[in-house]
Amino acid sequence: MTREQALKVAKANHASHRTADIANLFKGGPAFDAQAAYGYRHGWYKVEGYSFCDEDITGVPYDITQGGWAFI
Repeated sequence: MTREQALKVAKANHASHRTADIANLFKGGPAFDAQAAYGYRHGWYKVEGYSFCDEDITGVPYDITQGGWAFI
């Protein structure tokens, strides 16, 4: 599998993971194992030896000026 093919799978896993996570948090959906179901762990999606962060998947760079809990 090439990196581009793995990125397509990671994008699909990202979308599915976000949908399942929202359903679990706000709609009483079932709990799930994110690593087993979507290859997600600590902010990274792993697909057959390739790892992708949110920036790789969405194309939106991390912006430290947006505030939140991650102060630099």
